[in-house]
Amino acid sequence: MKYVIVLIIFFVSLGTSANSAPSHRHIVVTGKATVSAMPDIAKIKLMVEHKAKLSLSAKAEVDQRVNRFLEGLQKFSISEDNVSASTIQIAPQTHYPPNGEAQIVGYRASRHLSVTLDNIQSLSEFIDYALANNINQVQQISYLSSKQNELKTKAMQQALSNAKQQAAAIAQASGANLGHVYSVNIVDQRQQFRYGANAAVEQHAMADEVSSSGRYLTEELNFNARVNVVYDLVVE
Repeated sequence: MKYVIVLIIFFVSLGTSANSAPSHRHIVVTGKATVSAMPDIAKIKLMVEHKAKLSLSAKAEVDQRVNRFLEGLQKFSISEDNVSASTIQIAPQTHYPPNGEAQIVGYRASRHLSVTLDNIQSLSEFIDYALANNINQVQQISYLSSKQNELKTKAMQQALSNAKQQAAAIAQASGANLGHVYSVNIVDQRQQFRYGANAAVEQHAMADEVSSSGRYLTEELNFNARVNVVYDLVVE
């Protein structure tokens, strides 16, 4: 008889998914949680470009700017692992006269850079340094946390705790006792921040003179979690 029971339980577990509901008394609740934290890492995307009559001249100028910029990153304690410098792109600049054939009047060379700054307090100084070294654009600044995995786990734990509190309250109001967890389904788990998509705030054009250091007010990062939990209900 013991072997028969084991086989039956195994068969039922195979035919049950995390989204299915049991046939006996149960309750389904949705737990939510948000954990906030201040960012301590900034990821900056930059762009260097130069136009010249000769493609080789345009390339040489861009490469020189990038090399000078990379050589000075040591002052910010930025390792090579935190720097990405794309291959160069060269495109002809074409002039279309009202009457006549199109003419190539020069070439545009460009490179995109990505730098991860572990010390977010030096962000303003870093941007000043980039512009002073003829980096044409600071295209995007994204704010991150070095404790991202821990914060995601904490949000998930709090969402599960929220689900249990709701289930216990409903069970008590229904005159039943809360049983074991039948299934858990992670509905949503994401990080939200504003500055990463705000091009109007983050785009800086290269100025003729370097302005005084600005003050950058970072917003909190929100780590959201939402789970659906099915609990057994025990009625005495």
